[in-house]
Amino acid sequence: IFLDLHKNPVHDILYSRNTSRLIPEPHQYKPLFKFLNSENNRILIADEVGLGKTIEGGMIFKEVQSRQNLKISLIVVPSSLTYKWQEEFELRFGEHFSLFKKKEFLKLIDEFDRFHSSKLFNEKIIISYHTLRDDDVIKKLDNSVFEVDFLIMDESHTMRNHGTSTYHSAKVITSLSEHIVFLTATPV
Repeated sequence: IFLDLHKNPVHDILYSRNTSRLIPEPHQYKPLFKFLNSENNRILIADEVGLGKTIEGGMIFKEVQSRQNLKISLIVVPSSLTYKWQEEFELRFGEHFSLFKKKEFLKLIDEFDRFHSSKLFNEKIIISYHTLRDDDVIKKLDNSVFEVDFLIMDESHTMRNHGTSTYHSAKVITSLSEHIVFLTATPV
């Protein structure tokens, strides 16, 4: 029975229960269940400031991670929030995400192109929108087999304007991603 549940998870059972270092507020479970029942593995969480969007994104990450092997988990945030996200995931979820700048991210894409079939690939990284928007990064992503298993994009309202480099880079990375969580405090 357990093997069957692992291959075909039940959406209303949380496989990640007790895997974090926090006790979520009742309202923080709503986005998790909405995500688990979505047909396209995507969600936009547009809560007010202070309601715990980071925690909600982390809860979704932990649940997806407990259900399947994630080779690449990526968090994209404004430059000023990279350390905050790293600290939150370390303290609240016991997950270490490495901070990558352009050079490290380009190297990761190259390594993925060479070793993507390896079952040992397990990278959890945080990059800034500045890194994602870089022309060299976009060019490399366009010519790569790079895939993101889990993607969180904080302050996602910054990519809403068509024709901007942020919009284009977000379109590129989301097209390569399987599970996506968009977070914003700006009503959309």
